[in-house]
Amino acid sequence: MFETIKIIIKTRWLILRGYSSYHAHMLTANKTDIKAVFDQKLFELNKVKNNLNFPKNKKSIAVAVLGCADQRYVDSYDSLFQKLLGREVETTIYDVTIDHLPSDTKVVQYDCTKVLPNKYDLIFSHILINFLKPSQQRSLIDSARISLNNNGVAIHIYAKDSDCDGFNLEKYVYHLSKEVLKYVPEMNKTYTLSRTYLEKSKPYNY
Repeated sequence: MFETIKIIIKTRWLILRGYSSYHAHMLTANKTDIKAVFDQKLFELNKVKNNLNFPKNKKSIAVAVLGCADQRYVDSYDSLFQKLLGREVETTIYDVTIDHLPSDTKVVQYDCTKVLPNKYDLIFSHILINFLKPSQQRSLIDSARISLNNNGVAIHIYAKDSDCDGFNLEKYVYHLSKEVLKYVPEMNKTYTLSRTYLEKSKPYNY
């Protein structure tokens, strides 16, 4: 009970400092919560692992992560993609605001709906598309595709409409537009995964 009260107080304090309710929630998560988040991401990514056919002689994979909810995620992404791909990765994280992230050469403030300043082998967004207005969702997907190297892959994980209530994020979450859902399967080298919750890992259910 006391621990719950502490979390509520810290969350409200972070919101007063200017953090969104979403980022405030993430900053109150403990190490176990963070591990559960990345277990979930790896579970989801393994669904398309067989589609990631990078050349065997390519020793390092350039990865762009679009959107990052918590400062502790920054280093965890390297570990996540190394586990997934079985080789070294060079990760760059792009977010429209980076006040909630550490000062790090891997972190770049950038509008992820625009074409990225560099080319990447793998571009990954996790639930970001649900935070965008329908008019921005297609821009995110198009820009990611244009920012890929040859044989590159873009992966966008999103929450199904029926899952959105679990986010408890008030007006922040938009349903994926029907136009985007219809458009994505027509695109080459782009995969969208409908979020599948694990019983042991429901990081967005507050």
